Amino acid sequence: MLQLSYYEALRGLGLNVHLVHPRDDLSPYQLVCAPALHLVDDTLAAHLHNFVSAGGTLVMGPRSGAKTLSNTVHTPAPGPLTSLMGVQIHHVDALRPGLREGIHMNGQDYTYSTWADILTPDGAEVVATFTTDVYEDAAAICQHSVGTGTCVTVGAWVEAATLRDVLLPYLTKVSTISLPDGVRVTQRGGYTYLYNYNPHDVPLAHINLPDAPEPLNKHEVVMLPA
Repeated sequence: MLQLSYYEALRGLGLNVHLVHPRDDLSPYQLVCAPALHLVDDTLAAHLHNFVSAGGTLVMGPRSGAKTLSNTVHTPAPGPLTSLMGVQIHHVDALRPGLREGIHMNGQDYTYSTWADILTPDGAEVVATFTTDVYEDAAAICQHSVGTGTCVTVGAWVEAATLRDVLLPYLTKVSTISLPDGVRVTQRGGYTYLYNYNPHDVPLAHINLPDAPEPLNKHEVVMLPA
């Protein structure tokens, strides 16, 4: 499930994550992730555009803006989100179960599975490209400046470990911690707690926790369900 991958990536960076309705007030948050927001109308598109133009960072996953609220297809996608995302999507690729293909980002190679939106930049800057033979060098991840904010489009269905690297450059106002798999951190009542959900021991002494919990709101991130 793609939403879970985003949640795992954010929690694995030591961040608090809220789940809110896409049409709720997003202004308290620095980073908003919408892993699978495929049903979009003009009103929702304007709401998201206002958040980004006011300085927010919005990360959109594959199939963003693919359909109307009545489940008809936007042609081309992402329909009313085009001016926000700065891309058009004329081609997609559904991968059969078990198949993995590649993308290249910041000098490193990563893999994806399940689905890929082949992005055509329409004002956006290319961040990562596909290495798959049939659409090699086509855009896989783009970023688009809108007002004082940024909209990031992740066209490939990538796993949590890759999403950590994708998201980190956009978390400049948030203190992150690189946690081992299965380890989570949270703050309650002025204390910081580490939880190990693994069935085995995990060394934690090397983890540099903040001296005190940070204030909420601007130092939290939010996810929008589909």
